[in-house]
Amino acid sequence: DVFRGGIVAYNPEVKRELLDVPDGPVVTEEAALAMARGVCARLGADVGLATTGVAGPDGLEGHSPGTVCLAAVWPQGEASVTLKLPGARQQIREFACISVLDLLRRRLMVDDA
Repeated sequence: DVFRGGIVAYNPEVKRELLDVPDGPVVTEEAALAMARGVCARLGADVGLATTGVAGPDGLEGHSPGTVCLAAVWPQGEASVTLKLPGARQQIREFACISVLDLLRRRLMVDDA
């Protein structure tokens, strides 16, 4: 009842084909929002979260490791942010997960106020 599922779309082509990410760079807030919307559409979920970025060790699309774009969509709105996270690959991935959950938490708190 609470968690419908998740989609791991690591490859840019999968992001485009499965989650309706527009052509162009995938390390953008626009791509993250498209991914979060796509998750809601594909899974029939009320809330969608997405992360896209560079965990390393190499850069991507001119971005250095640690650059991540996060997005959350829910019935009352949408939010996205780009962060520069510290650490090695695993830490960046963990911080991205924590950060996207926090993004949703903070926005839902504002909506409830």
